[in-house]
Amino acid sequence: MPNKEQLEVQANAAHGFSVWLISTLPQQADEQREFSDHLLHVLDVYGRELERLIDGDLATQDWYQLITTTTILARMLQDELLEVNPELAEYRPSDEPTTIEEMMSRLLFDAVVLFEASQREMGTLLEKPAIPDALNEFIQRVI
Repeated sequence: MPNKEQLEVQANAAHGFSVWLISTLPQQADEQREFSDHLLHVLDVYGRELERLIDGDLATQDWYQLITTTTILARMLQDELLEVNPELAEYRPSDEPTTIEEMMSRLLFDAVVLFEASQREMGTLLEKPAIPDALNEFIQRVI
């Protein structure tokens, strides 16, 4: 998991790109606008997840469900972006983005990585008993 400073840099990048993308919406054709709307949703959830991690807040079950469905949407957007821009097959997320398409690809990649880490966190929390063992044993003896 990235440290707090790295999370803040990612949050700033996601927010900055979202602001720029919103400013371009009026000039976009319908098909591009639909992609942009979906990308804005992914970036919104990504930004809120980054802020949650920066602040150290706990997530709810509903939040984890949103993360799960947004991961699917982000992967679909990655596929669509690659289909429309086949040259992105050569781009690696570790490279510094030089085009808008590479920046979109990088943000989607980072979002999916973070979402999958959050899903693993959720799985770990679900595996832990809700009631500590000593209290659980006491309750079992009383019942």
